[in-house]
Amino acid sequence: MRLAAEMRLAAEMRPPILILKTSSNICFLPLGHFPSARIMGSIMMWLLGPLLLWSMEIRAQRPGPPPNGRPIMQLYGINIQGRVMVQGQNKGLDFASVALLKTTDSSIVTGSLSNSGGYFSLEKIMPGNYLLQVRFLGCRPLDKSLKVSEDVPNLEVGNLTLEEDA
Repeated sequence: MRLAAEMRLAAEMRPPILILKTSSNICFLPLGHFPSARIMGSIMMWLLGPLLLWSMEIRAQRPGPPPNGRPIMQLYGINIQGRVMVQGQNKGLDFASVALLKTTDSSIVTGSLSNSGGYFSLEKIMPGNYLLQVRFLGCRPLDKSLKVSEDVPNLEVGNLTLEEDA
């Protein structure tokens, strides 16, 4: 059975009526006197706007004391910085991969690439024992054990020198 639906608004009738006409039925739906969307938006803004502003909470930008008396470094982490160099050259190695792994299960914590001067930085590291791996194509890999403690906010590992692979 095929139904052809035609909808039209009877503008000549007051209040407006929506007429739904199918092949077998006719339905009249009075629309009533609804205010326009612009008027409804204005009413909602004037009624709900002050309530929303009144319920907002304003805080200062500085955080409160650390929870449970833990030191700030333990909450936000420690930065590890260093420089990757090639043995026999007096310049940094660009784009060497630096990875920090947990010593317990060798899972990767974070990683980075050295910049154009060979410098790298690993940020927000939690205290613990780690293995720092440095890799570059054409050089022997370098592994260095690190103990990160919350006493030192920035751990400088110095120059990490890679040997060229023969």
